[in-house]
Amino acid sequence: MTEINAGSWRLRQDRPKAQRNGPIMHNAPPDDPLKELARVIEHAYEAGEIEPLAATLATVDSALNRPSARTVYVHLLPDGIGLFVNTFSGKGRQLLWNPYAALCFYWRKIEQQTIVEGPCEVLDAATADRLWRKRPRESTLVAQALDSTDPLDSDQELSERIAVTRQRYSFEHPPRPEHWQGYRLIPERVEFWTTGWDRARHRRIYERDDSGWRAMRQPP
Repeated sequence: MTEINAGSWRLRQDRPKAQRNGPIMHNAPPDDPLKELARVIEHAYEAGEIEPLAATLATVDSALNRPSARTVYVHLLPDGIGLFVNTFSGKGRQLLWNPYAALCFYWRKIEQQTIVEGPCEVLDAATADRLWRKRPRESTLVAQALDSTDPLDSDQELSERIAVTRQRYSFEHPPRPEHWQGYRLIPERVEFWTTGWDRARHRRIYERDDSGWRAMRQPP
């Protein structure tokens, strides 16, 4: 399986118009749910999904014992799901205390959802830098402009910081700031769910043990 990232898709001009699609789960499940996830993401993109690589990242604040969730952009890797975290942010602290997390994708155009659960490990600097260069340029400009999570005085201050950063790097891709850490979520459990009022719902769960992946169907 090759990597899938938002940067390469944003350059494509062959995106078709949005269309409604039926369920695409195979009767015989693949031996690797990441391959199935890659196929579903590509299908969502072709159906006109605006951000097929956006997912809700759920972490837990161990000190308060409270869950926390936010939307992030991800990179689909052959051995997991890559994402970036500001180490000064709440999710940065939460992953430091408790590395287990969950990602929830939902693609309205194809009426499908996928949940991926597992521990997160820090990516080596070379891999993180390579993935950072594949992120949308505007996203990297904002990351460079904001070097902490300190509150801003106004929206104008944010705009001014981004403008200065854009001028500094001209047409170059800003490098990854040191406080933006790359992580790989290692899947231990993956759930695919398809809905639609005019058809039967489908729910398939993959769980990994020492022998590999085990697939099962569950009631929706």
